[in-house]
Parts: sequence; C-alpha cells; structure tokens
Amino acid sequence: MPALFLGTCTGRLLSATDIRKKETGARRAFLISDLITGAVEDLGEAGQDHRYGFGRLNVLRAIDFARERGY
Repeated sequence: MPALFLGTCTGRLLSATDIRKKETGARRAFLISDLITGAVEDLGEAGQDHRYGFGRLNVLRAIDFARERGY
C-alpha cells in the first residue's frame, strides 16, 4: 500500500497561509491533514488504490481551501 507522503507541500501550505500563526499542536496537524487530503486529484481507480494511493496533491487547491477557511 502506498504511503502518504507530505514532503515539502506542508511547508509550502504553512508559508502561504496563516495556519502556523493561528493554530498549534494537534489542531494544526489535523487541519493540515484535512486540507491536503481534500485537495487530492484522484488518479486511476476511484478512491484509494495500490497504484496511485490517494492520488496527486494539488497544493494550490489546498492553499485556496485554507484561505477560504480564513487562514
């Protein structure tokens, strides 16, 4: 099963929004996880699969989601 790799996208998401200033600890981690998983473009079979995992992350979409939520 493919692992969820967040790599450098987490830093980009934090630097492009105010999440790091407004949230701390577990709340910040859950928020980032929600934004990232909500901004995935599904590839291959519908849903999670063994070839593409959850799909391809659209970082710009994640940043837009964060800004829509006031970050």
